Amino acid sequence: MKKIKINPNILGLITVIAAISILSATILFMYQQQLSVYMLGIGGACLVFVRLFRDTEGMTLRQKRACRIELFSALLITAASWFMYLRQQEWLALLLSGAILQLYASFIVSREEKKLKEKNNQESKTK
Repeated sequence: MKKIKINPNILGLITVIAAISILSATILFMYQQQLSVYMLGIGGACLVFVRLFRDTEGMTLRQKRACRIELFSALLITAASWFMYLRQQEWLALLLSGAILQLYASFIVSREEKKLKEKNNQESKTK
């Protein structure tokens, strides 16, 4: 099955839009609850879209694992919007869990990219 490739710049733009939507939805929940539910849902769905279509070719096993953790985090954020819609307080726990997993995975990805660059630099120096 052929994998669909999307421009990484477009995926980055969608990620920024989703992050702003999620942040504003959590702040707006105090004032406009009905609108914030949909904003959180749209932001979470955009994150799921970006995480599904991320290109993982050439990544190490740890980077691929971090990408799967990011996908799970996006699913938690989307589930949080459902609990927010039902007016249950569990949405806070899901959103916090998703944010912590997202933060953890981003540190793993950046650390692994740094290791890979250092390894490539050492190989180029020896040649």
